[in-house]
Amino acid sequence: MRMGKKIMDFLIGLILLVFATVFFLSAYGKLLGLGGAQRAIGPRLHEEWAFYGISALFAILVFYGLFLILRALFSKKRENSLSLEYPQGEVLLTEASMDRVAKYALDRCPQVLRSTADVRILRGDPPRIDAQAEVQLKPGSPLAETAEKIQQQLKGDLEHFVGLEVQEVTVKVIQEDQPQHHESSGEGGGS
Repeated sequence: MRMGKKIMDFLIGLILLVFATVFFLSAYGKLLGLGGAQRAIGPRLHEEWAFYGISALFAILVFYGLFLILRALFSKKRENSLSLEYPQGEVLLTEASMDRVAKYALDRCPQVLRSTADVRILRGDPPRIDAQAEVQLKPGSPLAETAEKIQQQLKGDLEHFVGLEVQEVTVKVIQEDQPQHHESSGEGGGS
């Protein structure tokens, strides 16, 4: 959920809570100086059906206000996405879908045992993407060559399947037989 929508939900929920509480108490008390209105509808207000009807209405307002406040406080932030328009229609690319493409590219590398990928959308004209991967290699895999091959595979698959230029690919390699890390980073434009 976007931050502006969260703030709007919170404010509307708060207004509904205050409105429902104050007006419910005003209907059965004299909080807002509504004495004239109370006298005009007074005989009806003190009937049982009117009390339950007004109570139900204000309870619905209170619950809806609470719902809006809780939704604003506990809903996840909306995922970063990019909308591309083509003559054939519109395509919505999310970072999660690009993460799956990156994971697919990493799974196709035979030297990789386990991997994780994180792809970020970089706004601009034209928009580009930045990819980071952490891979665990099979024992005996040559570190530098494998890292470079993974970079090329990841860059090629992302550009092919997603259709955006990859600005940078960072590969963090962890070998199973060694606890050390080796990072390889490359620019997407030249290679």
